Amino acid sequence: MEASVLTRDRLRRLASLRPDRGRVLSVFLGLDPSTFGTAEARASQITSVLDDAHLARGDKELIEERRNHLRNVADELLRLLKASAFDRLAVAGAEPTATELEAELHPYVRERLSGRLHLEAHATPAEVLAVARPLFHQIRAEHENELLERLRAGLGRDDGSAVAGAQPVIGALTERRVETLLLHPAALQDHELLEPAVELALEQAAEIVSVADTEEVDGLAALLRF
Repeated sequence: MEASVLTRDRLRRLASLRPDRGRVLSVFLGLDPSTFGTAEARASQITSVLDDAHLARGDKELIEERRNHLRNVADELLRLLKASAFDRLAVAGAEPTATELEAELHPYVRERLSGRLHLEAHATPAEVLAVARPLFHQIRAEHENELLERLRAGLGRDDGSAVAGAQPVIGALTERRVETLLLHPAALQDHELLEPAVELALEQAAEIVSVADTEEVDGLAALLRF
């Protein structure tokens, strides 16, 4: 019988089977569509092909085209949000375009805004992704800190809102009570423990987060739905 090895890559593939809760959609205004279409960038991108230089001539038709374009982008972002395509939003582009886009956003989309990316007008998708990466790390760190605070608070109460340790977590997973599964780095090496935990978490659409080395997460920990 062939042994099953749960590598980091396989863990990522398993996690990709459930809706992710940390996806960041980056909207970039002013990119060259021909470059955008062929680049190997991983961020989702929407491009604007309007030339801001024309607006200085006071061309009313172009100004209206610009507004319509931004409204269309805002409508598409709302559609994507309703389809659960992203959780956070970052906007990149020259002023005043970025500010004008934010003004057109539906309130549900606007509340997902997490930051601005400062780029040259004709930056390549690879350059955009490089600039966006620190924001991705920041969002992940903030989310991880929030989960750990909830874990500490839950473990300090007797209401059953959090558990730590392999046996309590597996028990909660079996009862389908887990909202978020937290993995200590050491747990990634214990395939016999990790694989069933991850598979049970996926079956109940639980969030799976690998956290930094912290004493609160004893191999496995979990935030519970009830």
